[in-house]
Amino acid sequence: MANNQVRLTVKKYMHSPFLWVVIGINVLSLVLVSATQKLEVENGLQLVGGLVATAISVFSLTVFINYIFSRLPKLRVCLNAVLIFLYIFLQTFYISIEYHLSYDLVVFNFAGIFTAEGAQLIWGKTPIAGVLFVVFSVALIAYSHKRHGLLHQWNFPKNKLIPAAIAGGMYLGMVFTNTNHFDPITFFIQSAHRSFKVESTYYLTENRQIDFESEYPYVHTNNLSTLPLKAHYDNREKEEWPHVFIVMIESFNQSFVQTKSPEGKEYIPYFNSLISKGVYVERFYGNATQTSRGQFAILCGVIPSYLHKIFLKYHDNNFECLSDILKQNGYTNLFFKAYKSLSFDNTGQFVRKRGFDYSHGMESSFITEEDKKYIWGWGLQDDRFYIKFFDFLDQVQKDKETKGDFNKYFGALTTVSNHGWYDKVPVEQREHYPKADNTKQHYANSLYVTDKYLKTFFAELRKRDYLENSVVILVGDHGVAMGRRGSFSNEQLYHEDIFRTPFLLLWDKIQPKQIKGTASQLDIAPTVLDILGIQQEVQFMGESLFVKSDSHFTPIYHIQPYDGRYWVYIEWPLKYVVHFHTQKRLAFNLEQDPHEEHNIHETLSQETIDKMEEGINVILMNQKLIEENRIYRKKDEIASATNNQSSGNKGGRE
Repeated sequence: MANNQVRLTVKKYMHSPFLWVVIGINVLSLVLVSATQKLEVENGLQLVGGLVATAISVFSLTVFINYIFSRLPKLRVCLNAVLIFLYIFLQTFYISIEYHLSYDLVVFNFAGIFTAEGAQLIWGKTPIAGVLFVVFSVALIAYSHKRHGLLHQWNFPKNKLIPAAIAGGMYLGMVFTNTNHFDPITFFIQSAHRSFKVESTYYLTENRQIDFESEYPYVHTNNLSTLPLKAHYDNREKEEWPHVFIVMIESFNQSFVQTKSPEGKEYIPYFNSLISKGVYVERFYGNATQTSRGQFAILCGVIPSYLHKIFLKYHDNNFECLSDILKQNGYTNLFFKAYKSLSFDNTGQFVRKRGFDYSHGMESSFITEEDKKYIWGWGLQDDRFYIKFFDFLDQVQKDKETKGDFNKYFGALTTVSNHGWYDKVPVEQREHYPKADNTKQHYANSLYVTDKYLKTFFAELRKRDYLENSVVILVGDHGVAMGRRGSFSNEQLYHEDIFRTPFLLLWDKIQPKQIKGTASQLDIAPTVLDILGIQQEVQFMGESLFVKSDSHFTPIYHIQPYDGRYWVYIEWPLKYVVHFHTQKRLAFNLEQDPHEEHNIHETLSQETIDKMEEGINVILMNQKLIEENRIYRKKDEIASATNNQSSGNKGGRE
């Protein structure tokens, strides 16, 4: 009897116009995606499996909704309308952004979604295929509803619970398995389920790299180098300390450094001209994929959270960042961002807690009528932003001179002109491609003007005698995807272009050189302390660039919070990748396979795998420490530790 009931349900439902409209919307999306980009499948079998899984998901979900709410026709009609809207919305997102919308992407960026810039980032790249998809979907719905009564005409059998239960069970089976499919609603629900999976099974307290059994595993006294800085700092006075400026350049992709376009033009001629004058790291990495995560790694020297952003979720935690330490040593700290507000990602609240005396976005009080024509993309043009920063610093300096205060400055600046999708550069400034028609060409134009604006930063710096002795660090807040496997999104995959970003340190008291080894944003804060000769208790995971040899390969940690969550560990030349949602392992020899095309995981020895898994475990344990607020000591413990510290470690060298 039950089997007959199910067969009758399937037979009747297969003639439902609503089902075929939903299937039609998904098929149309797949056709357009296939025509304009590459589907995320490795072979034909996976494609067929994905299509079958998609059909089952769509069928079981729609059967469940309509049968379970059959006695509530108005609610059922509303839910069907919502379902159709969601399919159109999510498939349009997929066509436009080239990956499915996931739970992590929404939750971890929820506030930014509702800003004008967030909307531009999501929908500003919508191709003609996306527009056609919406038009044809609406036309299909209108035709079906007029012809067949799309949302109203249903013939339900008497016993509706059995088919509803079977459909519900089928759908839950699709959600709770790792089946590859193209149904965006199921993908979103599945990503939410996976986000709540317990990761404690991966936590290993025994680790040869870090003693995670101690209460604060990262807390230690930082190392100082003996060369090449020692000659500059023996017996010096604080008045001789340099000012420090870190310029975090938006979306700075390392592969554009010292390279030319197909037309023979340098992408970033000014930055290239500075390399021979400073300390340049050839293999430098960001540790995450977004600005606030990169800022945290740079300023605080710790791997960012791969769940919620530190600035939003963990801003009340105990941290001892570079700005905190410099403030303790008499520096005046300034945090400036070219975006219109520091409320985005809660940046302002976080940096104010971290010892910054002044923190500003380019809010209305900074913007004159003349400035308005230089606002495009995500904010004020970088060159105008640099001028605003130095004009503000002049006022601070004037006030300190009046009071006779110690006047050493630490400035952290974040630019915005090179923010995605890179297509807002004014036409008259498009140097490389005046008629750019793809993302890489737009990026080339955007990066060129970003590079040109750096001239203004150094021109303004040189104008001011009180800033004559200044260390300047140029670094990307993160890398950016430039077409590897067809992806231009930093919320996808794990490839080198997302994480590789330039690093250049300029100071006339350091011998210029190029470091052949590896380093990351975690090494920046220790490097600054080394330059200043400050040795004290710190939380930094990295080490000064000057403590290591020029060919030293520092272990590198990456986190990709999205696309199923990737954890990456590099011990050059081996790159080891774990995809949390599928538990798939990948390994690449970056020296022999720089484009990461050949997965060599199966060829690794068990000893090597164990060592690389231990590196992955550092990322997982780091997340645990963040959530348990164990990165740095509590205030009362800090006071106790300070009293026990020898006076020789409070600043300068022993």
